[in-house]
Amino acid sequence: MRCPAMVTYCMTTRTYYTPIKMKVSKSCVPSCFETVYDGYSKHASTTVCCQYDLCNGAGLNAPGTLTLAPILLATFWGLL
Repeated sequence: MRCPAMVTYCMTTRTYYTPIKMKVSKSCVPSCFETVYDGYSKHASTTVCCQYDLCNGAGLNAPGTLTLAPILLATFWGLL
């Protein structure tokens, strides 16, 4: 995904509907922020930001991110 020059970050959001069903969406954002729980839709979600020129690969698959997401997700379902 290529973002316009004026936008600094590409944000990938994973929204978990169930522990095994999720939706991945990408958007171009001027600043990076993290969302762990969406109070409006009542779904757990995680976000990953990277520089827009890295959105086609390396920045999205950081090992720490892939490891952390299931842990956060399990914690959320335990709290609900």
